[in-house]
Amino acid sequence: MNIAPLIEYFAGERGQIIPPAALNDRRLLAALLTLRGPGQIPEEVSALLDALLSEEAEARGSIAAEELPTLAAQGAAFGAVAERMRLWRGDLTVLRADAIVNAANSQMLGCFIPGHLCIDNVIHASAGPGLRAECAEHMRRQGTPSQPAPPP
Repeated sequence: MNIAPLIEYFAGERGQIIPPAALNDRRLLAALLTLRGPGQIPEEVSALLDALLSEEAEARGSIAAEELPTLAAQGAAFGAVAERMRLWRGDLTVLRADAIVNAANSQMLGCFIPGHLCIDNVIHASAGPGLRAECAEHMRRQGTPSQPAPPP
């Protein structure tokens, strides 16, 4: 997929001009998205980004959380909870689940440090900027508006 229009759009938001040789660098796109605070994205840009993220997710494959063995099936003796609890150790971005638990920052917006290998960046990079926008909206509804971290 040609990601040059995405890089040009997100770099343009920051007033940056990207050399033509870097317009297909997926790591550059990831960095631009990591630095971006929550906010609206034009529909055509959002559609391109969604297509890219969907393509990447399909290439990674997936596993359904309900297909994982329960802790009880693995011999754990934690009482009734072991019958319902499942443990996943691996790439979180391939797990199909209703929810994940992440010790996020207090703004719930994820990490703003490009290239940082924290779980926040992994989650937000795989989900795209819509997740950051949803988290910001969730915080606003709770009456604690989130403020994006200042760019490095």
